[in-house]
Amino acid sequence: MDVPYTVPVQGAVMVADRNAFPLLGPKKDQPNPRAANSWPRRVEIPVGAKARSLEFLHTAGWMPAGKAPFAFYDVVYADGSVQSIGLRQGIEVTDWSEPAHGASCRIAWSGMSLEKQQVGLNRFAWDNPRPDETIAKVVIRIEGNPALLALIGLTCSPQPASLPRIEDMPPVSEWNRFIRLWGYSRFSKEGWTPALLRRASDQIRFLYEVQEGYFQTEKQKLNKLGFKGIVLGSNWMSMPLMTSADLKSNALLDMTDAHNYGGSMGLMRTPGGGTMGTGPERVLEKPFMLSEWNPAHGEEYRLCALPLISLYGQGLNGWDAPMQFGFKDVGWGFYNDYWAFTANYPSDLAQYPAMALAIRRGDLREGPVVYRRNVAPSEIFAESVVQHPYEPAWFAVGKVGTTFVDNEQPDTIDQKTIARCWDRKASVITSATGELTWDYGRGIAVCRTPRTQGAVGFLSRLPSIEIPSGKITCTTPFAAVWLSSLTDKPISASPRILISTGCRQAVSAVKSGEEAIYKPMIMEGIQVKISLRSSLASQLKVYSVGYDGRPKAELAVERSANSITFTLDTQLSQGPYALVTSEAVTIPVPLNLPTLQKK
Repeated sequence: MDVPYTVPVQGAVMVADRNAFPLLGPKKDQPNPRAANSWPRRVEIPVGAKARSLEFLHTAGWMPAGKAPFAFYDVVYADGSVQSIGLRQGIEVTDWSEPAHGASCRIAWSGMSLEKQQVGLNRFAWDNPRPDETIAKVVIRIEGNPALLALIGLTCSPQPASLPRIEDMPPVSEWNRFIRLWGYSRFSKEGWTPALLRRASDQIRFLYEVQEGYFQTEKQKLNKLGFKGIVLGSNWMSMPLMTSADLKSNALLDMTDAHNYGGSMGLMRTPGGGTMGTGPERVLEKPFMLSEWNPAHGEEYRLCALPLISLYGQGLNGWDAPMQFGFKDVGWGFYNDYWAFTANYPSDLAQYPAMALAIRRGDLREGPVVYRRNVAPSEIFAESVVQHPYEPAWFAVGKVGTTFVDNEQPDTIDQKTIARCWDRKASVITSATGELTWDYGRGIAVCRTPRTQGAVGFLSRLPSIEIPSGKITCTTPFAAVWLSSLTDKPISASPRILISTGCRQAVSAVKSGEEAIYKPMIMEGIQVKISLRSSLASQLKVYSVGYDGRPKAELAVERSANSITFTLDTQLSQGPYALVTSEAVTIPVPLNLPTLQKK
């Protein structure tokens, strides 16, 4: 009913002309809430409206024992008359730290405090005996006791006071269960009762409507200003049960966004795992990006994450912009903190030329939609808990994602394509495009397109890996090797080919408790033999290339009529690249720069 109210801040100083929460706040010079007179004992709330009933959202603490009123709401009418409402513990209000249903109040909200304590708010409804008289104000007063009262919201209602029956409300133990389910349950029906689902549905619908209204209002403001760019909402999702509602409100804008920090340990054996687990939460009808992603810090197998996200996420699934988290400091080393920084991992950076070329010039084809998660309003607002049959490995077959539908319907699954592409017995998945193969039994993923070819994973587990332009034989246990045509021609006819590699890397030992200690990076050299078929075989030469992009030395080549074979040892060449070219190359004189030591 648009009741004006204000918030005491900075020691009960009132903020004028604001629609905010009225609270009884402490005085600035007496921060102890238990101290006598440390909180204001009287606060006035202007109303200026008629009401059939008043609804109070409130809580209290340190209430005296007994059933006598410890505080009062004085309803002051326009003619100056007063109707007092006494507040009693366990009847009109219950304790903040022990929320319960009272004789005249119900739990309206319950959650965890910063101290991990169960806390809650009560809803109290009062029938106004003079509904035709204007209420000028409501005065809150506490007299003769140290109790604290917090009024979170006051509503003037045109309807008689009404509260649900206690027997229809979840018991307090159910509220505790609700908080746990709200935070951790999603596709499981376990633990949800009809009453808890009704409560969840109401809360989700409220949060969705608030967020939807905010997004639409702000987009309209930007459009009026003449902004022509993409408008998107939040990259952070809410609690698991609300993810669908959160995603739905974000999908009202131009693009959906997410963050995902997934591990890389064991990733080669779990198609669709780690950061790729974001797949089904992408809205298929909208552009999609990951404005932050990264594997976990310090993992020696993290080099596989970048090509998997690039080839399967951005390539096969058509993600528009997966952005790997950048850097914290200059230098190839590691700080002893939580985050993982791309610029501090040479094997991440070394694969970017190959992956950027493959994506930006469209070397990979997007796959067909093989899994569409159909989400109806009943699921969005938790009116029912739906179990979706999604298997993460489908991400390696083709596109997966979400579509919002008007009515409940089964998810759309292209079982025929999945069965054709997924050899479960051999533990091998071939993408629907035929360009990608993931042998998750051995932990090897292979890319086979005309201009980008190569593999990542436990490459030494196979005697050699066949690619359209030859084969790769790698004796290093875990590595990445990529061949990229630097022209518009396929590798088999290109006069310039870049070889990029990625190796295992780890940080030197960091003692527990050290903070921000810079440690050197330990990198494993890669030994790989590459046999390359080319119509220009007689003209091709091979040069090792350092991290700075400078050719370092010409490598020995075994040559036949239509192929060349050469070995790249990154430990000896001290660089992750090689250049295969028919063009003249000048090897620069080493600069012999002094080594920079980080202090």
